[in-house]
Amino acid sequence: MWSADFSTLTISGGSTCLDQESASIIKAKYNSAENTGLKRKSTSSPLKECKKRRKDSKHSRSLKRYLSFGDTPLESDDNLLSEETYIADGSRPYCLPTVAGQHRDLKSITADTMTELLNGKYNGGINSYRVIDCRYPYEFNGGHIKNAENCYLEEHIDELLLQTLQRGNTTDEIIIFHCEFSSKRGPKLCRYLRSKDRQMHGRNYPQLHFPEIYLLEGGYKSFFQTHKHFCEPIDYVPMLHDEYKEDVRHFRSKTSTLKRNCSHVKKMEHCIVSQKLVFSMC
Repeated sequence: MWSADFSTLTISGGSTCLDQESASIIKAKYNSAENTGLKRKSTSSPLKECKKRRKDSKHSRSLKRYLSFGDTPLESDDNLLSEETYIADGSRPYCLPTVAGQHRDLKSITADTMTELLNGKYNGGINSYRVIDCRYPYEFNGGHIKNAENCYLEEHIDELLLQTLQRGNTTDEIIIFHCEFSSKRGPKLCRYLRSKDRQMHGRNYPQLHFPEIYLLEGGYKSFFQTHKHFCEPIDYVPMLHDEYKEDVRHFRSKTSTLKRNCSHVKKMEHCIVSQKLVFSMC
């Protein structure tokens, strides 16, 4: 039997034999076998590797489906239309030029593009559009973009979808959301609209009522600074204006409450179910 350092071989009966050359060869073979054994022990079993690959592949496929068609940034895929080019239902390219805003999952436009839209530059490719101002009423009344609509609650977005559903057809309208800075309230309701729109269409992915929605980068404040002549009245009331401290507390409480009108919610859920039934019969 060899000693720990492979310098001595003990033969049966207690005698030893010293052979440095043989010891070196056997030591090298022993180390090689030992290292190989360690590598095998650290390697996962083929079954575990197969399960891991299947799990990763399944996650990758579901992620690509969820992120596709404008929901959030997506790497190019041969089987999917590029979200950078096509609107959220994949039916046509975006009509307006977009920029990389602070919310990378949303399509953002500049104040200059908003002005061009108001001036009719895109009338040839856009049938109609709606500007959704997500600021509180006292901000909106103090000054807003011409023809904008004040929608600051999720209920207002539900009503927007219900109106479209009651007309019985999808719309080519594009929608531009914004708030004071387009940092919280506008993006929140923009995402809410897309989420509810997806829910209404159920398994009929990627169909949508409003597949083309945008966020005005910089919000009303940025727009007012450079294009105030497109505002009515020509003024800007900040959310935290000293004269509206009570209003701020009131509307913040109203928008953050979890207790929504039960009849309104039930009506919305009924319409979603009805919509799914219509699509399933098609």
